[in-house]
Amino acid sequence: MKMSFVSRSLFVVLCSPIVAAEFVATNTVVISPQFIDALAEEARTNHPALRAADARADAALWNAAAVRSWDDPTAKFGVMGAEREKRADDGDLVYGVDQKLPLFGKPRAARAVAQAEATVQRREADFRALQLRRDVSLQLFKEALAERFVALGRDDLATLETLVATTEEKFRNGVATQFEVLQTQNERARRTTRLRSEESLLRAERASLNRLLNRPQDFAWPALLLPAVVSNVPPLALLIEHATQMAPQLDVMRASLRQAESSVALARRQRLPDFSVGLEGRQYADTGEFREGLVVFGLSIPWGNRARYAADIKRELRKADAARLDLADMQLAMRDDVTRHVTLIENTRREAELYRGDIVPRSEQAVTVTRESWLNGRGTLRDVLDARRALLDAQVAEARALAEHHSFIAELSLHCGINVFNDFSDGANSAASVKGKP
Repeated sequence: MKMSFVSRSLFVVLCSPIVAAEFVATNTVVISPQFIDALAEEARTNHPALRAADARADAALWNAAAVRSWDDPTAKFGVMGAEREKRADDGDLVYGVDQKLPLFGKPRAARAVAQAEATVQRREADFRALQLRRDVSLQLFKEALAERFVALGRDDLATLETLVATTEEKFRNGVATQFEVLQTQNERARRTTRLRSEESLLRAERASLNRLLNRPQDFAWPALLLPAVVSNVPPLALLIEHATQMAPQLDVMRASLRQAESSVALARRQRLPDFSVGLEGRQYADTGEFREGLVVFGLSIPWGNRARYAADIKRELRKADAARLDLADMQLAMRDDVTRHVTLIENTRREAELYRGDIVPRSEQAVTVTRESWLNGRGTLRDVLDARRALLDAQVAEARALAEHHSFIAELSLHCGINVFNDFSDGANSAASVKGKP
């Protein structure tokens, strides 16, 4: 079962000291589920779009509470114009009150429609909160990826500085050529420019994250680190079953279907007549003597609008059919989305593990070998530069695959309506944790 709002709030309160301690204790933070949950709850509190969705949900709830069972009574007053004798006999002041009766369940049906609309608005607000959590997660991974690019760029620039100094020293000793010196200087210039661009992109990613959290644009963040790959994925059939039952998008559409069905019931009752009861009294104005009192019953006659009422019912029935078909289509689309994201999660996991376990270590070894060969006069500078570029490309590819891996997990979490990041991180117990959710 999905956590209630109170449970979610308690969880964030308990996790907030942990997150705060991470900020204080170190200038780097590994993105964790607790860290994401705390920021998502902050965004839910501060983000204007989420507050607007909550306000609409509250307004719909008050609208349901405002549906009246009894309409306001109608007071009537009149004066009769006639001869004095007739006015004295019948009374020339006419007054009364008329009250519409709440029969045939019409107020109850109208209240059911308003309550169904309030449920739809609340489901939409909850879904927007989950979407915002997904957006915060994706932005955190983007910023962590930009942090990694900047860190790799700075390390690469430091390596190039050493390489330039070594080449210049070898040139002064007559071992290197002027062309090799210019090569290394050009490589350093390109890396310097690229590093400035990556730092600018990092600032832009931080500004986007601050916007999602409604923080000041220049709020300072610690360096964010991408978490490790998730190796244990629950069975695809289990995830599809859970998504087609518990996805928050489906909750919104089911609530819309219930609203449409309530509108059908209301339209059927609207064709029934309205009954009213009234009291009338008459008195003579000159003496103030009461002359007579009347009890009046009335009803509306809907026969003339029978075709219009039938059209209203058919309209609401077709809306309910459309909502039912949209729900079925969303369930089919959910299966496809879950399958695609599970596939992408597995592909990016294999790619990240390939680069981390094989390609990056071999590239590092190639850089060491070519550099030693060049220093000893058995290799060329071109081999050193090519090996360095290959290592940098491998490190960038690893970081990008890792960021995409966790981004797809965040997307799958939204589709499944659960925190798949936590479930995946449970390792061998991940399948059981998902299966235990209704």
